[in-house]
Amino acid sequence: MINFRKLMTRLFICVGALLLFSCQTVSNSSAVSDKANELQLLCNNEDLGACVDLGILYLGGEEPKPDGKKALTSFSKACNGGQGFGCYNIGLMYSQGLGVRKYPAKAFIYFKEACSLEVPFSCYAAAATYPKNDDFSPNHLKVVEYIKKEQELRRKPVEYYEQKCADGVRWSCFHLANKYKQGIGVKKDELKSVEIFEILCREGELLGCYKLGLSYAEGRGVEHDYTKAFSLYQRACDGGLAAGCNNLGWMYAQGLTVPVDEDKAYVLYQKSCRGDFSLACEKVKEIKKRKKQKVF
Repeated sequence: MINFRKLMTRLFICVGALLLFSCQTVSNSSAVSDKANELQLLCNNEDLGACVDLGILYLGGEEPKPDGKKALTSFSKACNGGQGFGCYNIGLMYSQGLGVRKYPAKAFIYFKEACSLEVPFSCYAAAATYPKNDDFSPNHLKVVEYIKKEQELRRKPVEYYEQKCADGVRWSCFHLANKYKQGIGVKKDELKSVEIFEILCREGELLGCYKLGLSYAEGRGVEHDYTKAFSLYQRACDGGLAAGCNNLGWMYAQGLTVPVDEDKAYVLYQKSCRGDFSLACEKVKEIKKRKKQKVF
């Protein structure tokens, strides 16, 4: 029997840790303004992937300054054109209050649309934000439907994701890489997963760089190499991926390939926390507590 309270708690934690989906990245902050102009032109010419990337740039960048309204406009154009990542990211904005007022009911609408377009995690997100009844209890059957749909998508045969990935659907490439990494529905081949992450990273996919960094840090599919992991986390962090900043902060905290620097780690954890990466927020609290104790 499903413990529904525990299940919903896990789902909300999952939604809180989700990442904005992006297709491109920027190598350094000085190029961000030029990249914004380039993406705006592409978005105006109906490149919906560029609209998604532009929205992410407006949400997380220091230059241009964060602008929730412009981010929402860019994501909306993508979503209205059938680009599922645009819908998903609007849902994320409303579920977490990123650049807009928190509005779970609106978040559900966009997560639901993203789920219908088979965007990863979106069905779980729809389950977590499903509107409550008048008695403030969620509709169990509907929530379970979304959970089952997410699970069905993850059980799709490897050939399904190979074809989707070959067609340029980036999230399918991630599913494919994870299947090879974990040996789900296919013979386990961590080297194959690394090759896919390398391609995604080379094409500018932040999450691909982060996943590749994990592979090097763990020595899975490649030789253990903290120097390469550091470089990949740096790239992901510079592009605004909160998980990348968290792992980069951890490397500074542990003194891996660089001298131990808790102050640098603290700054990186703060950046990651601002991106709503909950593990980083815990690290910020821990360091603050240690600093306070040192004062006395």
